[in-house]
Amino acid sequence: MNPPILEGDPSDPRRKALNPGLKFLLELGPGLVFFFTTVRGAWLVGKFPILSHIGEPILIATAFFMVATALSLSVSWILTRSWPIMPLVSAIVVFV
Repeated sequence: MNPPILEGDPSDPRRKALNPGLKFLLELGPGLVFFFTTVRGAWLVGKFPILSHIGEPILIATAFFMVATALSLSVSWILTRSWPIMPLVSAIVVFV
């Protein structure tokens, strides 16, 4: 039987164990990237002037969030062969 594509019940015996710290980082990391980039957007533009072409800090934060979400989903899939719900819903909302 194939493992489920979406993250299932924590007590499911087919579920691959993942380090709790890594799971936390993969699920909340994109949100933390978005928050940091929103707060420090002007500083980032000062350090990396190429980012000024994207626009305001909120647009820079959204671009960083999209990249971080794609990375998070990719790493989650590689490690567990399942999609975590929170980053998947975030990706659907942001990419669509």
